[in-house]
Amino acid sequence: MNIKNFEGIAPYLNDPFVLIGFITFLVISVLFAISKSKYFVKITGEDTARIIKKILNFVFVIVIIVVILGFGYQTYKIYLSNKNSTEKVVIVKAPTEEVDFLESGIRNYKTEKYYDAIRDLKIAVQKENNVGKSYYYIGMSYHFLSKDNEACSYLQKAKLNNYDYDPVDFCN
Repeated sequence: MNIKNFEGIAPYLNDPFVLIGFITFLVISVLFAISKSKYFVKITGEDTARIIKKILNFVFVIVIIVVILGFGYQTYKIYLSNKNSTEKVVIVKAPTEEVDFLESGIRNYKTEKYYDAIRDLKIAVQKENNVGKSYYYIGMSYHFLSKDNEACSYLQKAKLNNYDYDPVDFCN
């Protein structure tokens, strides 16, 4: 196997589990090659069992070390991605009866919590709290969830309830 062949394999070694399998393959291949070499003398039955047990223990320890290193590497990558994350955590109280569901729904919409926004705004519609505006924000939430059929349906309801908004491209 020359280096050009290895260049074709190398990109697949990014995943720790593929790397673990590859290293295990290499270790077993080396051990197999050593066992076939001329440097070993004839071994008796008792010695064979003892040597095989030592080789298997060695391979087992190597595999365990590689698995631990693979998990450690993945954990480190997750740590780095979280460390460099620019996400902001926004704590919002769960709506209760005293909360204005329209206001809570719009706040959830603006913080990109579209499922929560839809839930709160549907409650606002049931309470008949500014129905047209509620329908508009429900429609826009569905749009950002890539559910344009539902979005257009709710935007149509917003117009029917006299809520005026700028036209949207995705409902044509």
